[in-house]
Amino acid sequence: MNNSQDQLLKKIINNNAKDISYEIFEFLLDDGLGSISKSEFDAFIFYTLHKYQKKNKLFLSNYEWSSLLKLTERKIKNLRLISGIRFAEDTNEESKELWFNFLDIVREGYIQVDKSKNFIFTIEDPILTRFLDAKLKELKLSSFDYSFNSEILKFNSKSLSELLKNAASETGIGEGNSIAEEKITKIKWKNVGDEAKDLLKDLLKGLFPTLIA
Repeated sequence: MNNSQDQLLKKIINNNAKDISYEIFEFLLDDGLGSISKSEFDAFIFYTLHKYQKKNKLFLSNYEWSSLLKLTERKIKNLRLISGIRFAEDTNEESKELWFNFLDIVREGYIQVDKSKNFIFTIEDPILTRFLDAKLKELKLSSFDYSFNSEILKFNSKSLSELLKNAASETGIGEGNSIAEEKITKIKWKNVGDEAKDLLKDLLKGLFPTLIA
């Protein structure tokens, strides 16, 4: 392990080494030692590291995961998908966490608009993309076009507005939920293009007039 890997791993683990070790051994011994396949074990290790990096507010990119685990970014995406489907625990809590992840992207992600005034988001997590796509279908709205790049997602203003209403309802925005509301009140705007910033501000003010200055 090189120095950059070591430093990044320490940031992920932080003060949780005992908890992480226990979770791994509990998983290994649950059905008896040797009962877990290598692919499932790899997925669980990724799931555990991913959970603790979020807990420590790191939010690693696929490139950073690739560098840490010495895997291609394609394999990292596959691990994200498999581990998210295989090891998600509580449906309601998992749904809320995915909404938080989406609001984090609204807060500090790279967002632009195209000529048709569609909002363009970059979303690397295939579990989040899958979740948002399912929500769009539930709301009878257009799903994503993956033909160009599966990480580049376009939302028209109606679709984005309806998703944010759904996020607000399921995470408690407007009900004094500080975690969810901070993601709206503390938008950084630093990675948002000028035109996208104006359009997004107008949309958010319409949805959350008491939270957006």
